[in-house]
Amino acid sequence: MKDIVRFSVSVDWELLEKFDTIIGELGYESRSKAVADLLYSFITSQTAENSDVNGIFVFIVLFDHHTREIREFYHHHLERIVSTLHIHVDADRCLEISVLKGNLDEVKKMTSKIGGMKGVLYSKFVPVVLDDG
Repeated sequence: MKDIVRFSVSVDWELLEKFDTIIGELGYESRSKAVADLLYSFITSQTAENSDVNGIFVFIVLFDHHTREIREFYHHHLERIVSTLHIHVDADRCLEISVLKGNLDEVKKMTSKIGGMKGVLYSKFVPVVLDDG
């Protein structure tokens, strides 16, 4: 485990009360864990601005089940796909949640192409774990 550092933060009392309420509702056992998660999320999102980084990503796409191009596109990018969960939402729509790996810029380009395809109703790209360089 890495060294733990204790530090103090000055914030408005009302902001802290709201924060404590939310983290309590989310089941956090301590402010420290909630703040650490926020720091990790902030660092990950800022690192995601650097296209020369490798990582693991989650891609969520809701699409018209009858659109063949999406399934075919996935088959041409198997080297990037770690795992995919496919859910039949109803007779016409499917939801896929994919874990992808590789270079951020290349994976973003791939998911942007999918997001722009005919039949895609919703898509979201989320960087989860990025290397340090």
